Formats: sequence, C-alpha cells, structure tokens
Amino acid sequence: MSLNLLSMPAPIEKDLVIFDLDNTLTDTLKFWGTATCEAVELMIEQFDLDRAIIIAAIQRAPAQYRFADFGALIEWLDAEKILPITKNPAQQYSKDITKIYLRQLWFARQREMTVLYDGALETLTAIRA
Repeated sequence: MSLNLLSMPAPIEKDLVIFDLDNTLTDTLKFWGTATCEAVELMIEQFDLDRAIIIAAIQRAPAQYRFADFGALIEWLDAEKILPITKNPAQQYSKDITKIYLRQLWFARQREMTVLYDGALETLTAIRA
C-alpha cells in the first residue's frame, strides 16, 4: 500500500485549543481526597450521621458528584434522605447554612491545594506563542 501525498487534505489551521483542567493541567485527585475527607468528617459531626451509612451513600452517589462537585453531593445526600429531616423552619435554616458552609469549605480547600502539573504552564505558554 502506498500513500499518495497529493490526495491528502491540507493541514487545517487551528485557532483554538481546549484543555480539560481536572487531571489534565492540574492534579485534582490529590486535593479531592483530602478536601472530601475533611468535609465528610465535618458533615458527620454537624449532622450526627452514622459513618458507615454516609460512606455507603457516597459510594453509590453519581460519580460526577463524588469527584467534581461536593455541593451537588450534599444536595443528593439530602434528597436521598441521608441528611437529617428537619421538623421546623429553624432546623431547616440551620441545615441549609451547614450545607452551604460544607460546600464552601470543600471549594476553598480545592483552590488552596490545586497546583499545575510540572510543565503545564510552559506547555500552555509555548502553545500560545
């Protein structure tokens, strides 16, 4: 089989390159484990949850919640009735504030721990040039 170079399409000039941030340019698995464990421990404490039940629930939660969006995981746990059911508006308010705090804690820890992989910045700079 021979290649006919005359019949090959001309290279296309590219104006845009898109990289996925998580585990492509940054090491998100490292922070995810740390940030998630910290937030789950606080959730267990704040909501007086059984550790085995919460861990089993998190393991069956949709993957995108477990690995990318702790806020959505908290909402999923609430919808699955894993978080305590409130009996009055004051309890609901306290629960809502705690959920917001846990989400913000997780995202703050994520920002704090996220670092670019070695060579990522140089690669992006070279592509831009």
